[in-house]
Amino acid sequence: MTQKRLTRVAVPSATVTQMVLHASGAPEAKPALVDACEGTALTYAELISTTAAASAGLVRRGVRTGDVAAVHASSVREYVLALHTLVAAGAAAVPLPADAPVEELADRLTDCDARLLMTAPSLADDALAATERSRVRQVFAFGQVPGTTPYAELLSDGPRPEPAIDPPRDLALIFCETAPLGQPPTTTALTHAQWVAELRDLLGVAVDCGVVFVPPPRRPDRAYAVTIDLALVLGATLLTVDDPGCQGP
Repeated sequence: MTQKRLTRVAVPSATVTQMVLHASGAPEAKPALVDACEGTALTYAELISTTAAASAGLVRRGVRTGDVAAVHASSVREYVLALHTLVAAGAAAVPLPADAPVEELADRLTDCDARLLMTAPSLADDALAATERSRVRQVFAFGQVPGTTPYAELLSDGPRPEPAIDPPRDLALIFCETAPLGQPPTTTALTHAQWVAELRDLLGVAVDCGVVFVPPPRRPDRAYAVTIDLALVLGATLLTVDDPGCQGP
């Protein structure tokens, strides 16, 4: 692997969306996400257009800058689409563990005061049960799941309002980290400016590997989010195998 040489340009008012999805310089036709099991791919152009349309759909449905929304995904594709759709709409995204029991999900939703949740069909039963014990009022799913709104409905044509995001002030990501036994969980909230600065600090030591293997988001902590977003900034392809029993296409 060779050292990646990048020119640092000050972007004091960049949002996470501008940094991660629009500043990578990757060719539009280049795959951003490749599912090695299903043999499917999502290009950078498709990732950008999908998150832009879906975030506009959220804003039309009443999501406002500063709202807290949870990401409960079983695949890397769902995780990336959900997180960057929410952040682009001005919401603060809270990644939740895919393997968490209902009690833990409910506690995290309550602790972060989440009002919206994006989940996967395979996780929807536990997700919906957890929302009954929280203040979540809107649940979106990547598919047809009773009691939820399909993510695809956010992609319908309509006005594309731009959320008013102030990068130094508005939160982009909230991480609830598991603490040692007997200790309360640690919550870290990062503004757009802080997350952009963290990614930019890592660019100087990043390597150009072209393809980055990413495991499923079972426990998507801060390091997991950094890995994905830094790879996208570098224009890499995220190679995923979300089914442990997959033998390839």
